[in-house]
Amino acid sequence: MDNSLDINQLKVVDIYFDNIVFRQKRLPRINIKLNVKYQFKIEKSDDKHSVKLIMNTSIDSNDERLRLSIDTIGVFQVDDNLDMDERYPQVMVNTLYPYLRTQVQLITTQPGLLPIMLPISTPLINKEPILNSINDGSIIA
Repeated sequence: MDNSLDINQLKVVDIYFDNIVFRQKRLPRINIKLNVKYQFKIEKSDDKHSVKLIMNTSIDSNDERLRLSIDTIGVFQVDDNLDMDERYPQVMVNTLYPYLRTQVQLITTQPGLLPIMLPISTPLINKEPILNSINDGSIIA
């Protein structure tokens, strides 16, 4: 089976960040253990040619001294969002993830913290529930 995805069927229209929440109590400049969680949601447009992937990332410390939550949003043009290949969501995440890594590093470097560096490997997603998302016509680029 061919695992390649024709890039002409998936085009990036826009990438942006929304709902950024960053709270910290002064932390010592030492390594601390962080918990990182990802949630994914796909919104399909009624015109069947756009898909919005919302990747929520939550980062917090065990001692509750640090909390960062950020939505990375990608709007993609597709041939038909009702007939998307099962590989599309992971390709979308792979496209957005480097932007997320950079934004998290930038946000946490500015206040004098040790910058948070997310792993290089992209998070994997459970594709089936995402692909069955309901059309809601809410995509605005």
